[in-house]
Amino acid sequence: MKSGGATSKPIRKTRRSSRVIRKVVSNATEATSDKSEEATDIREPVETDDEEGSQVDVLSIQPSELQVEALDIPQPPVPYLSYGLDRVLFNPGVYQLQDAASRVYNFDPYLQKIMPVEQFDFNSLKEYKTSSEDTALSTIANQESARYIGSTSSMTGSLAHFHYLISNWRPLNLDMLSYGYAGGNKPPLAEFTKINKAPSAIFLRWKNGCYAIDADKEFDSPNVLMLLGKSMELLLTLPKDEYEKYRKSDPRKVSAEQRSAPESYKYSTMGDFLMRSQLDAYDPRLPGNGTFDLKTRAVVSVRMSARDHEGMTGYEIYGNHGRWCSYEKEFHDMARATMLKYMLQARMGMMNGIFVAYHNIKRMFGFQYVPIAEMDRVLHGQSDACLGDQEFKASLRILNDLLNKATTKYPEQSLRIHFETQAAAGDGEKGTPATLHMYAEPMSEEEIKTIQDKPKAKVLEYERKVMGKEDISSISAEDNAGSRQLEEDTARSKLDYTSTDTPADQPFLNNVQDIHTRELRPLFYAQVMVQSRVNGNIPQDGRPRDLKAGDSWELDYLIKQFEVSRDSWARYDDARARRKQALNFDDDEGDVAEGEGKVKEEDQYIKFLRELSRKGGETREKQDLADAESGQRVMSVDEPLPRHREQIETLDDYLAWMYRREQA
Repeated sequence: MKSGGATSKPIRKTRRSSRVIRKVVSNATEATSDKSEEATDIREPVETDDEEGSQVDVLSIQPSELQVEALDIPQPPVPYLSYGLDRVLFNPGVYQLQDAASRVYNFDPYLQKIMPVEQFDFNSLKEYKTSSEDTALSTIANQESARYIGSTSSMTGSLAHFHYLISNWRPLNLDMLSYGYAGGNKPPLAEFTKINKAPSAIFLRWKNGCYAIDADKEFDSPNVLMLLGKSMELLLTLPKDEYEKYRKSDPRKVSAEQRSAPESYKYSTMGDFLMRSQLDAYDPRLPGNGTFDLKTRAVVSVRMSARDHEGMTGYEIYGNHGRWCSYEKEFHDMARATMLKYMLQARMGMMNGIFVAYHNIKRMFGFQYVPIAEMDRVLHGQSDACLGDQEFKASLRILNDLLNKATTKYPEQSLRIHFETQAAAGDGEKGTPATLHMYAEPMSEEEIKTIQDKPKAKVLEYERKVMGKEDISSISAEDNAGSRQLEEDTARSKLDYTSTDTPADQPFLNNVQDIHTRELRPLFYAQVMVQSRVNGNIPQDGRPRDLKAGDSWELDYLIKQFEVSRDSWARYDDARARRKQALNFDDDEGDVAEGEGKVKEEDQYIKFLRELSRKGGETREKQDLADAESGQRVMSVDEPLPRHREQIETLDDYLAWMYRREQA
């Protein structure tokens, strides 16, 4: 297997080591202090005396020395943006589709009214392949001696928890929001949403001589945004005539060649990883390789009720600023909910940024290009890519080490893996730093299929009813049973309001330890803690800031591996319960308070959004009627202004001009 770039080394006990990490590994460091000079195998376990049945590895890396390598594999051409949307790429801020005051269109009016989902032929779309289904990916992995293969969609949820760990839950930087939005008695939340903070899960599937990383779909639920994003991505990159072929009523059909044409991917490697990133769009004038991601962003009312969106599509965006119905409201929600995933996807694919299209399912409002520098400003507190690049590589390195340990314990087996980073608790010697917990449970392919197929019947039924997809008859009795079980699980979960960022309840763990009737299944459980040193100093709050290319950032990390026990299984069960509770809630990115009284406040929030949608729908009807009655011709900024201007130099010229106007 590949070495993974820079060489890690066991860290020595120094005065600069944080008290907390020194406390946790004191036995390990003392036991190995005489051997650290000649230690060569960085992966050799270091046995500790502090806890029976556990072992500790204490490693150190310099993220700047790690390298992500791009593979030179010929790909089909990546599409350009259509309708002149490329102007958005080179202008900061939002480009409105139509100016509200003058009614002049900045882009083709065809973009404004989105094709309804029931009219779009989703059967004509190319089929998406997961990492485990992609035979081309596994072939490249064998050629590159890669051990783990994954895609942006399957890896970013887990990598997000490494960002929480390494940055010590860095608050979001929201200084780009206006004073009117950020000021007042209730400043905007500068933390990630509940769903983002919840445990993430993947399947590591042993297949074709390597491990394929697939996203865990146990709690997937159907909503209108699931496939709408695919249809809108085509809208942004295809000419109007080509896009209309996807309308069910169009007599022309998408050819079989188009349906089976290969997608464009970027392949890259680091350590034992081979990563696949789909390339959505390209412009040669952008820095780097010119590629960027396309993201369709529904307004807050639709996101909060994506499973029952009908009464929420009247919500509109009226301007740049304001707590509601504004682009900065949508940007703030995006920062809290999906920007971390977008940033990781862009870095994995070596892209320049993301192109965002704001809509309410029925209408398109505007467009914004968010380069990686702007995402870094929000997530890392600086526009310089240095910190984000190095943190991404460090995350991959630590993840690589963890997967190696799990697959060494359970070789050539498929695993279900959960990651959860919990915030630091307490101060001084009695406190614990931010800690990432990893649980890996060996599973058979039959068990994995049962979990992955659990929501399938529900999803296919929704697609049949709302989007008109075919082959609903292929749902098996097992699929229907899984759907019913999912509904029962969902109903029970809504009675449980466990916070997603609190540690496991200790009395609960103690009670579980007393239960001796349960036979324990195999389980890999490890904890990871980190400590940063920048130019030899431990940074404030434990997180690097304002990092520059010339700075020396050394990252020490501790991996503490535990033997299977009732305590480990209790923690694992608790993490799964938190994930289930978070993903079974309908709300995604709202400002609803968490904790006691949450359900009542949530109901009020949904009612408020529904009222904004109702008023927005009424305003839209009046505006459309006024536009129709005005008889004013649709104007676009692309239309050239008349170059001939009549010269009026004398009184006679003026009177003649007035006469012609009256006769016209």
